[in-house]
Amino acid sequence: MKARICVVIVSVILVGVSVAQQKKHTAKAGHAGVAAQLEQIEHTWAAAEVKGDAAMISPYLDETMVQTNPDGSVSARKEVLEGIAKGDPTLKAVDLSDMKTQSYGDAAVIMGSYTERREAGGKRTATSGRFTDTYIRQGGKWKCVASHDSVAVKE
Repeated sequence: MKARICVVIVSVILVGVSVAQQKKHTAKAGHAGVAAQLEQIEHTWAAAEVKGDAAMISPYLDETMVQTNPDGSVSARKEVLEGIAKGDPTLKAVDLSDMKTQSYGDAAVIMGSYTERREAGGKRTATSGRFTDTYIRQGGKWKCVASHDSVAVKE
């Protein structure tokens, strides 16, 4: 009888451990999927900036979205999209790197580095900085609700 009880207890423990590992694996896979989706949105945003095409990023910006700019000013979604649509002929590329995502169910934060490459009058310049964007998932789609950019200080 004692042997059967021990077998049952060990079986319950093993099933519990197996379920916990499966949940952990599923959570990691889900996080990786979220990270990939948000990184793709960030690359779309960078391309929209270079092309001056606000329609590319518009579906990913929530109506309530606000952006904190490197100078400390704050822009609403409409202003962000107007700025993109206006375009910047000197902006030649926006390279993104070092992106990291933390997901919290239907909310996620992505952080990373960017380098903007510009060319004007035959002169090339580059500006580097960091960004942090906060997204929420609504109706199965990710929307940015807050964005913060900072320019790296040159030493």
